[in-house]
Amino acid sequence: MTDPAAPGIAGAAQETVRAVLWQVWPMCPEHRTGVRMDARADDRAVWWCRAGVGHELVEVGELAQTPPAGSA
Repeated sequence: MTDPAAPGIAGAAQETVRAVLWQVWPMCPEHRTGVRMDARADDRAVWWCRAGVGHELVEVGELAQTPPAGSA
């Protein structure tokens, strides 16, 4: 379960980056497109990539733990 404050903080951070830096954040390393925060039915908030059929990138709050593209 995602911390209840995480979606609001994540949305505010995403909007701040967009407004101040004029950049899309976070990005899906696989598709090189921006992702959006999405609340799931199981009480998790995730960063969701809409490219292709769509896929979960990582749970909100775990983004820093995502390995860079091309690593593994």
